[in-house]
Amino acid sequence: MVAQVGMSLVESRICWIDIAPDKTGTQTTKYRMEHLGLLHGLKACYLHRWAPLYVVGSSTVIIRQQRMRTPPKKKTMKTIFWQGRRFSDGLAIAGWKCVPKTHNRMATKAAELAATSSRRRRGVDSMRLNSLIRSQLGSDVRNWLDKHAERKPQGLQTGT
Repeated sequence: MVAQVGMSLVESRICWIDIAPDKTGTQTTKYRMEHLGLLHGLKACYLHRWAPLYVVGSSTVIIRQQRMRTPPKKKTMKTIFWQGRRFSDGLAIAGWKCVPKTHNRMATKAAELAATSSRRRRGVDSMRLNSLIRSQLGSDVRNWLDKHAERKPQGLQTGT
């Protein structure tokens, strides 16, 4: 998910969301889906020129790998990692932050929606954002502003 965070809730909005259903019986792991979600979010930011950018996620492993530029050990995961790095290198990334799931409620609701969905939803207009996800924007933005307002560069911030 990509959310643009302004200095107030009024200036904040959800820019991009990618929800893929959990298909039982497939070889896709949660770890791979998290990497693909990051890749699609970075690609959307790159194509729409959403920057400066904070990348925020609840996976400490993935955030650490991206921050340290250390790819995963699996060959198939390395490909996804380096594709994401190419997009992130073309963006003005102000930082990579790991946020506990308790303060990343939009992503939690998006995951719940994906688990109950039968089709992939990508973009913002195409999916008519579920009210459960949108309702979490306020608390997530307030938490982000409380913790990071003094460190933000000028302009709107975007996070995935």
